[in-house]
Amino acid sequence: MRVITSAPAKAILLGEHSVNRGQSALAVSVGLRVRCTLETELKQFTFASGNQTQEATRTSLLQLAAQVDGWREAQHYEAIRQLARDDFFGPAKYIVAKAFGAALPSGLRVSWGSEIPSAGGLGSGGASFVALAKALSPFGRGLGEGSVGELAYPGDVIAHGGVASALDTQTSLLGGAIRYTKVGQFVGSAIRLDFRHKAVNEAITLDELKAADIREGDIVILWEGRDGQYRTQASHQRPYVAADAAEYLALEKRIKLLGTDSSGFEVRGRNDHPNHHLFFRDDVAIPVVECLRNLGAISTDRFFFVGLPLPVKGLDASPIRAIAIEGISL
Repeated sequence: MRVITSAPAKAILLGEHSVNRGQSALAVSVGLRVRCTLETELKQFTFASGNQTQEATRTSLLQLAAQVDGWREAQHYEAIRQLARDDFFGPAKYIVAKAFGAALPSGLRVSWGSEIPSAGGLGSGGASFVALAKALSPFGRGLGEGSVGELAYPGDVIAHGGVASALDTQTSLLGGAIRYTKVGQFVGSAIRLDFRHKAVNEAITLDELKAADIREGDIVILWEGRDGQYRTQASHQRPYVAADAAEYLALEKRIKLLGTDSSGFEVRGRNDHPNHHLFFRDDVAIPVVECLRNLGAISTDRFFFVGLPLPVKGLDASPIRAIAIEGISL
């Protein structure tokens, strides 16, 4: 099977270097394109672009992906920068390995032809990674538009030595004019963890959270099956998050927000409120959303969470409109 895709260049009109510091930027796609050709049912992996060609094995691709994941988790940026310097196709190999995971086939041929000048500030790398992710979409995970962007973005991160905004890849993926703004704590990739089996006053433990696929910066939603207890005599009959488990979420995983369908997350039987003091500490500052509803109506454990509190300054709490968007987990 042969798949051919393309993606456009981009030009940043405002905020080129400020996006990595959380500032807004404005970019547009440009009528220069990179084309990616993917050929399947081969016995080895070949990557080709211009006068550069490299062969690889299935094992080496999976090992590279695992190694890069470890570096990203440890924030070992120098190792990522060294990979980008030493292996021109390293980011592309990572994308291919992550697209298939354990289902990675024995071989593919990936080649690019580009109208975009390299190192010209027009996002040639980001466009190449988007074109590759689009070419992979008929295979493996059945990638939708949101997941294509999610898959292409780490390629740009690796190519830039471990730190990059998603502006290049998103402009190339979506086209047109893009206003890029770093989202706040109430918006982002979320994971739902099923703790409906937990009894009243039973701890959600550190080991249970470590066994879950919680990524750094995730929004974590605890599904405890307690939404029917809201404003009843059973309102506060719930499990709780153990203190060391709360420290794991806040300090190691640095989650963006914690949500639950129960009335709280505080340790039971203690009057010093360790979880609240930790989460609301000035240097931690993690919002907590309680009494969520309809978590069982979400069909997948990973989704995109949008929280809309009242736009009033100076409050210590607010009602919130919580929205789960399926099919996007950026």
